[in-house]
Amino acid sequence: MRHLTWHEKSVVLRRANRAAPEECCGLIAAPAGGGTALYFYDLDNVADDPTVAFKMAPEQLVAKLHELKLSSRTVVGVYHSHPTSGDPRPSETDREMAKQWPGLTWVIVGLGDALGAWEVWEGVLAPA
Repeated sequence: MRHLTWHEKSVVLRRANRAAPEECCGLIAAPAGGGTALYFYDLDNVADDPTVAFKMAPEQLVAKLHELKLSSRTVVGVYHSHPTSGDPRPSETDREMAKQWPGLTWVIVGLGDALGAWEVWEGVLAPA
C-alpha cells in the first residue's frame, strides 16, 4: 500500500478520536485494478474490552469483504487505534493478528496525531 496522504491520515485520526476511549477499527481498500484512491471503512469493535483491544465484528467483516469484491475494490490495509497506551506501535496481539492477514498494511493510531504503519515481511511485522 502506498503512503497515506495528509488528508487520509486526518480521516483515520478523526475516526480514532471519535471512538476513544475505545479502539476504532476498520479496513482500507483500493481499486482492484490499481489506482491511487484509498477508501476507509469503519467496522464495529466487538472485543471483550474494546478499550484495550479490537475485534472486527465478524458479520460486518464478511459483508464488507463481499461488498468490496462486488465493487472491484480490494483490501490493502487494516487500521485501529491504541487510545489507552497511546503507542502507535503494534502490540504482541497485533503482531499475531497481522500474520493472519499477510500482504496488508496495518495503520495504528496512538495519542494525539501519532500514527504508525506496519507490514508483514517474512512473517515479521516491520515498519512500512
